[in-house]
Amino acid sequence: MALIDDINQAIQDEILNDPQGIGYAGKSDDEIAALLNAPQVVARTVYDTYPSPMNRILNGLAGAPNAVAVDDVSAVTQSQTFQTVKTGLKTSIGA
Repeated sequence: MALIDDINQAIQDEILNDPQGIGYAGKSDDEIAALLNAPQVVARTVYDTYPSPMNRILNGLAGAPNAVAVDDVSAVTQSQTFQTVKTGLKTSIGA
């Protein structure tokens, strides 16, 4: 079967079966052509999901940006635990 035959068969199936309920039945050839070439608009409901209030609180006080003081970072990076982990990582990756 040639490509044109496949296209014609698909168009015929669309018109006869009307899978989207567009309403080809009883229409003229011009009306059917217009329906076949027109985009279909479908109304739908969209729901947005937002994080829970507790998530917002834990990720930054009530939605405020997360901020860490330099002193806090320095305290962590100078701690014995951090230095031990850092040394272990360097050893394990051969750095």
